Amino acid sequence: MIGVILTGHGNFATGMESAAQLIVGKKDNLIAVDFRPESSDTDLKSDLAKAFDKLASCSHIVVLTDLMGGTPFKTSAMLSVERKNCTVTYGANLPMVLELCMSMANPIDDIESFIDKTIQIGKDQINKLVLNMTQEAGGDDEGI
Repeated sequence: MIGVILTGHGNFATGMESAAQLIVGKKDNLIAVDFRPESSDTDLKSDLAKAFDKLASCSHIVVLTDLMGGTPFKTSAMLSVERKNCTVTYGANLPMVLELCMSMANPIDDIESFIDKTIQIGKDQINKLVLNMTQEAGGDDEGI
């Protein structure tokens, strides 16, 4: 079973957790750790260490951070060095969180391939809406 830690600036982590819960329900192995303006680097390190400890029985822990180089990413990276079964990612989005949540209870044979697939899912879900307005004047308005 995998565990997932969400972390990022402001309420990024709890916002992602809330959205994921609305779609797939509450997941015990999903922990959100926010880095709020009133938090210090030490507070974040302590909160992340507690999250890692809570997920210690998981076969692998995936940390999703908001952006590379930020304090949540750097702190997660430093803490992950002490653990063998941990991967830290950055640029997290909701499709990535959902993929991890839906796969949490399943045994995963190749964790690196699974994480690569999860990252690709996140990338594939970034695009733009293109309206195709091919209706002639006076035709039915079917919308998008």
